[in-house]
Amino acid sequence: AVVSTQSTGVDLPLAPYFLEQLLGSTADINYLRSLDPTLYRTLLSLRNYTAQEIADLELGFVVDENTLGRTANIELKPGGSSIKVTKDNVIEYIHLVADHRLNRQTRSHCRAFTEGLYSVLSVEWLGMFSFAELHLLICGSESDIDLADLRANTVYYGAYKEDHQCVDIFWEVLGDLSPKQRRLFLAFVTSSDRTPLLGFSSLNPLFAVHSAGEDEDRLPTASTCMNLLKLPEYRSYEVMKSKLVYVIESGAGFELS
Repeated sequence: AVVSTQSTGVDLPLAPYFLEQLLGSTADINYLRSLDPTLYRTLLSLRNYTAQEIADLELGFVVDENTLGRTANIELKPGGSSIKVTKDNVIEYIHLVADHRLNRQTRSHCRAFTEGLYSVLSVEWLGMFSFAELHLLICGSESDIDLADLRANTVYYGAYKEDHQCVDIFWEVLGDLSPKQRRLFLAFVTSSDRTPLLGFSSLNPLFAVHSAGEDEDRLPTASTCMNLLKLPEYRSYEVMKSKLVYVIESGAGFELS
C-alpha cells in the first residue's frame, strides 16, 4: 500500500482472485485457474463423467486440508461428510470445492493483507477500480520504458550536463538495449523494474546521473534509495554498453552500491 501511494510499482504478480477479495468480492470458479490450474481442470472434467464413474470415485462433500502436517476433513456444507457426490449434485460439489479453495481457505490471509492495505488506502478509493486496474496501481506497467519520458525527468550532477558527451553515449546505449535489459537497468537504479504509474515525473527523487570520475575500469554503481546512477565517464559506446550490461545482468544489489 505504501508503494502504491508513492506511485512506484513492484514486481508482485497478484492473482486475480486475490484482487477480487481485496475489492470485497467473492471469487468464483473461473478464478481457480490462476490459483490451482490442476484442481481447476480436474473439477471441470467431473462434468463429463457418467453417473457410474462419479459413483466409483466415492466422493463426499468434504475436502482434506493439511495444516502443519496434520490432515483434517472439512465439510463443504453442513452434513457434507454423509452426502455422496452424484450426477445430480456434482455441479454443486464443483462450485463448493472451488469456493473453499478460493475463498474459505485463504480468508484469514486475505483479511490480514486487506487490513494492512486499508490502513494506508481508503476503502472508498479502492472501490473505484476493477481488479485489473488495481493490479496496475500496485504493480505498475509491465510495458517497455518510455525513454523520452525518463530523459525529460532526469537530473545531472558533478561533471555531467545534458549535453555532455558521456551523457549522449549513455542515452544511446539505453536506446539500443532490449526491453528486458531496460527494465533490468531501471531495477538496478530504482529497485523496481516497473515504470511509475504516473510517469517518471512522479519518481521521488527524480532519476539522476552523477559523474563517478574518469576511471574507465570502474563499474557503474547505484544508490537505489536516491534513484541515483553513479556513472564513470566512459568515452566510447562499446565500453559504456559493456559496463552497463554487465552490472544490470549480474543480479547484484547493494554490493554494487
